[in-house]
Amino acid sequence: MGGRDLALEAVNNAHIMRAKGIQVATIDCLIATFTLVSGCKLLTSDHHFQPFVDILGLVLAQ
Repeated sequence: MGGRDLALEAVNNAHIMRAKGIQVATIDCLIATFTLVSGCKLLTSDHHFQPFVDILGLVLAQ
């Protein structure tokens, strides 16, 4: 899970979040970005991913 392209996209997503005043953990940003790029749903009960849902359109699995 990773690579240069994913890392760059994660940095971009982190900047978007910070511009909205939201600090995100690096690993959460990588996980959310991987999920977004892959077109998958993220199965989690971690509330830290809610900003990714609200701002970037991350889809959570129910």
